[in-house]
Amino acid sequence: MKIFKNMDGKKDKRKITGAGFTLVETIVAIAILMLGMMGVTSLATTSIRSMSHIRNQFTASFLAEEGLEYIRNKRDEAVLLYPSDVAFLDRLEDIGICVGQLNGCYIDVTNDDIVLCGSEGCPKIKFDQTSGFFGYTLGPDSQFTRTITVNTISDIEVEIESEVTWPGYLGATDSVNIKSRLFDWLP
Repeated sequence: MKIFKNMDGKKDKRKITGAGFTLVETIVAIAILMLGMMGVTSLATTSIRSMSHIRNQFTASFLAEEGLEYIRNKRDEAVLLYPSDVAFLDRLEDIGICVGQLNGCYIDVTNDDIVLCGSEGCPKIKFDQTSGFFGYTLGPDSQFTRTITVNTISDIEVEIESEVTWPGYLGATDSVNIKSRLFDWLP
């Protein structure tokens, strides 16, 4: 029990109760709050990373599919332009540049061009922010690289592979790979 003095100078006996927080209780409470905040921050970081990965996968899927569609369109043009007595593989002049190439080739859809990749691989696709299009002429490099390979299966069939790669999490390389087979559909 502690003795206090009143304003009159008389002694006042009051009992001090443990109504406040001690330093240890305060530190424990702050530690619990910090752990809770770390969990929320970790969840937010993981969510943002996942959303970025999903966005990149969607973009890469569309770019890979665009590569296949472009080659398929070239096949259809060739089939319609040449008579049926010309061999299927001979009709595929534009696509022929890619057939059996180890490093593959890349397609520039905006310029309607098929180009062989160099020994270091295919160049990165550029993204034109003004038009919103991917290509190889306008805009800064994106993170995506598309490689098209064409392999002959038979006299009337080729296999097309479109692979889009980009740098993933912690230095890993992510990729989307789509394959399709094209046939000579002339009788």
